Amino acid sequence: MTAFGTALSYQWRLNGADLAGATTSALTLTNVQTSDAGAYSVIDFQQCRTVISSDAILTVVTVPPSINRPAA
Repeated sequence: MTAFGTALSYQWRLNGADLAGATTSALTLTNVQTSDAGAYSVIDFQQCRTVISSDAILTVVTVPPSINRPAA
């Protein structure tokens, strides 16, 4: 996700709560876990106005491991 503009400051949020240290124009998630799932948004602050983005929903799907046996 990325926000664009000039003279902006940013605050990324997850489920309406500020993400600590997430104050850049782009939010990059690595090693995503099921606990990272939720509604992400960003607040853009520019001089006299504040804009809150629509939510971007992240769903994390886990696939259980499987064991494949060679044919006999």
